[in-house]
Amino acid sequence: MPLIPILHKKYKKTSEDELLKLFVFETTEFLSLGVFIDVSLASTGENKTDITVEVKRKIGAFDQRHEVQLANEHIAKVFELISLSLKKDDSEIEQLIIEEKEGPKNLTTKEKNVKTNKKIFKIFGYVLLIWLVISVIVAIAVG
Repeated sequence: MPLIPILHKKYKKTSEDELLKLFVFETTEFLSLGVFIDVSLASTGENKTDITVEVKRKIGAFDQRHEVQLANEHIAKVFELISLSLKKDDSEIEQLIIEEKEGPKNLTTKEKNVKTNKKIFKIFGYVLLIWLVISVIVAIAVG
């Protein structure tokens, strides 16, 4: 389970209960606050484990067809990431965790600037989108 956020940056671990084997991840979606993804593990035998994945909206319910489709895509992606995690041996897992802690090695100044610029443009895009929505609402209310 600790490899899911490392293998796919979109999913961030929110909480973890090792005793109950319950892991909660979160992700955002376009024009949505996003979802929580609960993953629970239950041992059913010596070599068997039941994996339960539940996707919950951060606010509200899955009302639209596309929201249900996105939830299904999250479930499929989480199982894909779990499968990728199980294929890795201990040394590969340790190496991934070390690389995650240290960050990317040997980034040039240009690569660092590109990374920073992407964040700035993303924030600018959200601000522009909010401004546009507010402008439309004001125009409708006035007009």
